[in-house]
Amino acid sequence: MTHSRTPAQSSYLRQSAADLLRWPLLGRFLRWRHSRTTVQTVFLILSAVLIFDGLTGPSLAPKNLATVTSWIQYRGFLVLSLLVIGNLFCFACPFMLPRRLGKWLQNRFLAGGRPLPRALRSKWLALVILTLYFFTYERWDLWASPWLTAWLILAYFAVAFVVDTLFQGAAFCKYVCPVGQFNFFGSLVSPSEVKVRDAAVCVTCTTKDCIRGRPLAGSAKRKVQSAEHRVQSAEYKVQSAEYKVQSAEYKVQSAEGDAASSGRRASTESRNNCSLPKGRSVAARGRRATEVATTSRTPIALFDHVQPGCELNLFQPVKVGNQDCTFCLDCVHACPHDNVGWLLRIPTAELWTDPWRSGVGRFSQRLDLAALLVMLTFGGFMNAFGMIRPVYGVIAWLTQWPLLHSVTAVLILLYGLGLIVLPALMTTLAGLASRAWSRDAAPLRTVIAHFAPTLVPTGFGMWLAHYLFHFLTGGLTLIPTLQDALRRWGWPVLGEPLWQLGPVIPPDLLFPIEVAVLYLGLTGSLVVGFQRASLRFSDRRRALRAFLPWAFLCLLLVAAGVWILAQPMEMRGMLRK
Repeated sequence: MTHSRTPAQSSYLRQSAADLLRWPLLGRFLRWRHSRTTVQTVFLILSAVLIFDGLTGPSLAPKNLATVTSWIQYRGFLVLSLLVIGNLFCFACPFMLPRRLGKWLQNRFLAGGRPLPRALRSKWLALVILTLYFFTYERWDLWASPWLTAWLILAYFAVAFVVDTLFQGAAFCKYVCPVGQFNFFGSLVSPSEVKVRDAAVCVTCTTKDCIRGRPLAGSAKRKVQSAEHRVQSAEYKVQSAEYKVQSAEYKVQSAEGDAASSGRRASTESRNNCSLPKGRSVAARGRRATEVATTSRTPIALFDHVQPGCELNLFQPVKVGNQDCTFCLDCVHACPHDNVGWLLRIPTAELWTDPWRSGVGRFSQRLDLAALLVMLTFGGFMNAFGMIRPVYGVIAWLTQWPLLHSVTAVLILLYGLGLIVLPALMTTLAGLASRAWSRDAAPLRTVIAHFAPTLVPTGFGMWLAHYLFHFLTGGLTLIPTLQDALRRWGWPVLGEPLWQLGPVIPPDLLFPIEVAVLYLGLTGSLVVGFQRASLRFSDRRRALRAFLPWAFLCLLLVAAGVWILAQPMEMRGMLRK
């Protein structure tokens, strides 16, 4: 006898399949409040092992756990996790464990800390740090030095601890951490995001615990805190009512934007081209809604018996996409209505539109964010370019020029051109052509900021192809390196090192896989670019003319990427026979 499912049961099953938090075993573990701490502890122990071996182990990179694990395994799994799931490595970040002590010191001795200076609350700081990192990585061959790799890991821990001890919130994650910025960049194309399941539930919520946090019941101290929390919730009822009105206004604004993009209001097209004042108004309303949660004190779960809310100021009811989201799941554990999930989605879909995003704003109004996305895109090509054989001939040739007699000066020139001058020039030319061909009256910076996300899939495709090369050519070197480390530590349980291990797949398959990945990124960019052009112009012809220069730029980048990947590349992390 067969039993047909009711519509409600079918709907629940579909929602469960699309929500990682409702999957068997995995979902139960992620819903556990200490799941992230557990994973972070594992990575903290691993980091300690890498630091120890980097400082005391062999100086030869392919025989040291610090270099092999950090520059081959870690980076390979990083890009694969971003492609297949999402920002898992920010979720597992070990640098956030010591900061809990820093937050306790902040609350006890620094009066809750101070906000990060307004001048630093943008992506310009992260862009400068990333540029310096790319240059330092190549100039001092960090990949080839276990000692420098160990000190780099220690520096991450130290900077994260100092920044988050002195400043409120998650300032290190949002504005400083270069790995975090790369993860935010890659997660824009990921197939999942942390978001609310039912927006209607958020409208009726009066506590906003997803961003404010909430006390945990169970002890006398916690009960007192719960009472204080209820008092605070009562104080916020007026603000909650205001938020409902703002939400309704925002829905009307969004509906008007949808009408404009579908061609139902041709007259709004010119306003969309010059919509900065209107955009600021919507953004200001969203920011006022987010301010419901902000306090001068950062709660710490292990010390305060509370469940923190989002420290990156991403208010779930108006959060869109993965930008600045570390997948920490604090909002999941703090929500009293179990209304936040880890939901699957169409990859790159969040780049198709340009809504106001909580804690971020509109992409088209964030020149700093556009610059970061463009720099990370070109950084993927420059990072791979610095590892091919022809670049050494270029460096030797340039050192013969006046004022360029040192490798440092040559690398400053190359990376200045590749990360600053060339991206600025090419995006400016694309923006000018797009603006002229489509007769767009908007300022050039607005056009560039609007179309900058188009480059993200192509840029991530290059990073993925490059890191996959090293992972697939040297992924198995972890086995003999671990065997050798255990033998050196007097515990040879895995036997003698098998130094002949290295490639994961036959070498003949590498180039086709890399090119396929690049073409996949190009396809994503073409889809994103045309969607964003269609969002800007209801007339398909104008949208096509606005899109073509950016499509041509993506094609140029992919052609350069194919040439780079076709060159002999250094087999880092492997012993040469």
